[in-house]
Amino acid sequence: MDRPQETESATLPLSVSTLSRMGLFVKDQAGAPVLVSRVWTDLGYTGEELRGEEWFEKVHPHDQNEVRRLRKDLLAGKREHGRLICRIRSARGAWRWCVASVMVEGDLRRGDALFVGHVQDVTYLKELQQAAEEARACAEERAAEAESLRYAGAIIAASLDKREMVLRVAHQLGRMIPLEQSVVFERSGRELNALVDDQPDQNPPDHAESCCSQPGYNHSNHNQSGHNQPSQTGAGFSLKIFEQGIGHEALLRCLRSALPESFQDPQLASRSWLLVPLVIRGGLEGVCALSRCDGATFSEGEVRKALGIADFLALALNNGRLYEGMSLLATTDQLSGLANRHAFFLEAEVILAESWRRGQPLGCLLIDLDYFKKINDTWGHLAGDQVLREVAGAIRSSFRDGDLAGRYGGEEFVALLPGAGEEACRAVAERVCRKVRGLQVSAIDRSITCSVGVAVVPGDGEGDIPGLETVLATADEALYKAKEAGRDRVVLAVLQQAGATREC
Repeated sequence: MDRPQETESATLPLSVSTLSRMGLFVKDQAGAPVLVSRVWTDLGYTGEELRGEEWFEKVHPHDQNEVRRLRKDLLAGKREHGRLICRIRSARGAWRWCVASVMVEGDLRRGDALFVGHVQDVTYLKELQQAAEEARACAEERAAEAESLRYAGAIIAASLDKREMVLRVAHQLGRMIPLEQSVVFERSGRELNALVDDQPDQNPPDHAESCCSQPGYNHSNHNQSGHNQPSQTGAGFSLKIFEQGIGHEALLRCLRSALPESFQDPQLASRSWLLVPLVIRGGLEGVCALSRCDGATFSEGEVRKALGIADFLALALNNGRLYEGMSLLATTDQLSGLANRHAFFLEAEVILAESWRRGQPLGCLLIDLDYFKKINDTWGHLAGDQVLREVAGAIRSSFRDGDLAGRYGGEEFVALLPGAGEEACRAVAERVCRKVRGLQVSAIDRSITCSVGVAVVPGDGEGDIPGLETVLATADEALYKAKEAGRDRVVLAVLQQAGATREC
């Protein structure tokens, strides 16, 4: 049989230029280029510019150590091949991402070894990868932003305490945007009043559900009318709003005046401000002023986040205002402006128990207008209503902050004076009589007087705490004696043990 013919080795007719266009390169052991890759020439370099150590200068400083380490390992025979990705500066100064693979051919000991490799420009792929990473980061940021907005919504749903809601929502905004200070101003007519000044060291609870269990800020703060009032922040200033609206420069001047420490401190000279209007259904509820002193302006993304939270701040202010209005209607006597009977009894029980626990005296005043039926019969009920309003104003101005005053019914008013003993109660009662006696009501043609019955609970804390009904009954008995004695006078009685009283 004929032996099969041996096939000759195939040779590829590839020219140097073809190999170069394919991205191949060859350098000798001394670093001189034998074959220059087309990638290098596209970057604007010649073979002479890639000789020796010069080409390392084209490598990005952050990548040079890795490139030098690979070359060192190849020269030392520690590795036969390697692959890396690095940035190369083009002749025009632009950075290009390149992937390079290299291997050693020949004997390094004889000095005739060659570095044969392949380089590919992957800038486009890196840009796609970077765009994908940025898109993912943006998606994560938007997801976190959505979660923050959901949390803000949960805060609004969990509480009706305006200051509590605003403080928590403002604090949530501080988690979304690096801030040094945030001040929320509430609109009241043509003024902006500072409601919340949120500092980084304030740490509200983390869960919206806890809003329901947190005590309100207004539970122990009484004013002369006897109503709970929201406690004020330490800011204590207001900003004017012009009829044309809030001008940026005008508001900034007001901020400069209201927060002088934020503008006069040399270290805060580079402070940046972002003023966000709080608008709901086209109406201005307030302004949120955000600031930081790192010198950086607020980015477009930060402004977007602030606007998102601003909607919830506006809703918190609006809900709080509506709730306060309804609460005021439910607890206020519409004619006199004092606490109504229901609200008075709720507060009075607390005040009586607290005074007894602290061992402090307590005064109870029952105030009744003299001959009020005659006023109604002679001048009519509208005139009588005007008299009641004027008398209520005189009563309100006679008491201290912390005293509780209300309309007991008809022409009778009632007040509790925590911490007031016999002398103080008598002085207040006499002052009420003087102020009522000095009233001049245009609707009637006669003077107005009142009689006052006073019951004093001693502050010795001995025995059982007297019930509110007992205290009121004692004051009512004293009032009856004042009427019997000729009206326009004060009669005071002190509660004794076992329900006895002592008239003074």
